[in-house]
Amino acid sequence: MFHNGSKFKILFTIGAVILIVGLIVQWYPASIIAGLEERLDQNDLTQDEQNKLQGALNSWRIWQITTFQPLSSLLFAIGIIIIVYSVIHGIFSITSTYKIVKKQETE
Repeated sequence: MFHNGSKFKILFTIGAVILIVGLIVQWYPASIIAGLEERLDQNDLTQDEQNKLQGALNSWRIWQITTFQPLSSLLFAIGIIIIVYSVIHGIFSITSTYKIVKKQETE
C-alpha cells in the first residue's frame, strides 16, 4: 500500500507542477503585452520609441498566439491527464488493497 500511495503522491505532484508551469506560460506573455500596451499609451514617447514599442508588442502578440497559447494548452492537458490518472490509480489501488484484506480476513 505504501508504494502505491507514494506513486499517487509523485504523479499528483508532477501533474500539479505541470499545471502551474502551464499557467505561468500563459500568464507571462499576457503580462508583457499589458506592460507594452501601457507604455505605448504614454504621451511623452517619441515616434521612434512608439515604433519600437509597437514592433515589440506585435512580436509578443504573435509569439503568444503561435507559441505560448498552444504550449500552455498542451501543458494544461498533460497536467490534467496525469492528475486524473493518479486519482484513478489511487482509487483502484485502495479498492484492490481493501479486497485483498477482506479476502484474507474471511479465510
